[in-house]
Amino acid sequence: MKKINDSDENTVVEISPPSAFAKVKEIYPKVGCDLGKYSDLQPIGEGGLAKVYKAYDKELNRFVALKVLKRGAFAPNAIKGRFKKEIQAQANLSVSGTVSIFDAGECKGWFFYAMELIEGNTLKYYIGNDIISTQEKIQIILKLAKLLQIIHNKKLIHRDIKPSNVMLDNQGDIKLLDFGLVKILSNDLDEGLQTKVGEVAGSPAYMSPEMTYGLMQSGDAYSADIYSLGVLSYELLTGNFPYDIAELSSTKIFKIIRDAEPDSLRKHKANIPKKLDSIILRTLNKNSNDRIPLKIFIKEIESFDSKKNNKLLLFFLSIFILIVGFFILQIVQLNNKTEELPKFVKTEKEHFIYLNSAPKGLCKIWKATVQAVQSGFYQGKGVLIFEIPKNSILLIHEDKVEDPYVVNSKIQKIGVISTTDGIKMILELRENGKHPMFFKWLPVQYKVDTLF
Repeated sequence: MKKINDSDENTVVEISPPSAFAKVKEIYPKVGCDLGKYSDLQPIGEGGLAKVYKAYDKELNRFVALKVLKRGAFAPNAIKGRFKKEIQAQANLSVSGTVSIFDAGECKGWFFYAMELIEGNTLKYYIGNDIISTQEKIQIILKLAKLLQIIHNKKLIHRDIKPSNVMLDNQGDIKLLDFGLVKILSNDLDEGLQTKVGEVAGSPAYMSPEMTYGLMQSGDAYSADIYSLGVLSYELLTGNFPYDIAELSSTKIFKIIRDAEPDSLRKHKANIPKKLDSIILRTLNKNSNDRIPLKIFIKEIESFDSKKNNKLLLFFLSIFILIVGFFILQIVQLNNKTEELPKFVKTEKEHFIYLNSAPKGLCKIWKATVQAVQSGFYQGKGVLIFEIPKNSILLIHEDKVEDPYVVNSKIQKIGVISTTDGIKMILELRENGKHPMFFKWLPVQYKVDTLF
């Protein structure tokens, strides 16, 4: 057996060694060359068994992605057969999320097919960084799971789900690439469900335990894609693999996948919710029958994502309610102000008020007595203007007043305006509630005790 191992994509395929390999000098077409109607081939990606070029279609006046089989006509028949199956599977899919195939053929000994050129980046570009948010990564995982469900319903198993085979285009949509290892299921168990003995196909880090043995049982054939989806999800969300497999050979990676338990996602990224951690880990069960079915995986990711969105919606709704509530409160308070404009309420109680003051330039002390002053209070908040005739006085305070124009902290004197008939005093009632006042406009009778 001969192992072909591409270091960049880490894709392993074991096949019988072809004698033709030794006779081939060129593995791929030269950069910049033409291939039939496709000109100026420029490499943009390479896998284990094929290379993808950006090329110009001279007939249709557009750029395409041209996938060319490694070694062309000198490739083993098994590999050429796999390449043909890839073209057929991808051409017959015709679903959103896969690339459209325009053309396929052979030119100058090179087998190729032309497909739409996708502008964007593969998911490898978004691993280990915050270029896109965790929420956006969850959406990508959900879209990929739904796409896999469509592919499985068409009796296809991709078998090579990994970040470099999923592209996020410039519109934010995903495209699943490279159906080179696709398994087309049929009613014939030997042909459809069982991989040939000794054949191991896939990318080691993303292969399920059963795939590392080259096995695929009838009851859980689709589960291999679910496992790979779980590894991709784990890596996309945390920037790490579920196992410590850096710089290890395929053989050692296979042993770890078969025997070791995956680490929690929260070990690498503590802010990963426990519920999401549990969903992803259930895709990585060793026994394929114990893995979370794709339908349930989609439902639980949707439910988790919906709850997160509901929390965000609730947060913004709470902010909105607070803002609306604040304005309603302001309106109510304004109405209260209108309803509680200052209004005098009389009481039956009468007071005798004694005044002590010292008019400038006249005497040191003078006394005046005001009898039978009306007692009451002002209810409300606002500004009052009192017109006080000459030789009269306005009293605002409790029983004894040192200065009839000095009031308590709840009643603020704003100003006094002199007129020909007397004065106008402006008061502000600062708070709602009752403001006691004792006042009457009466002539003032002075009794001089001591002159200067």
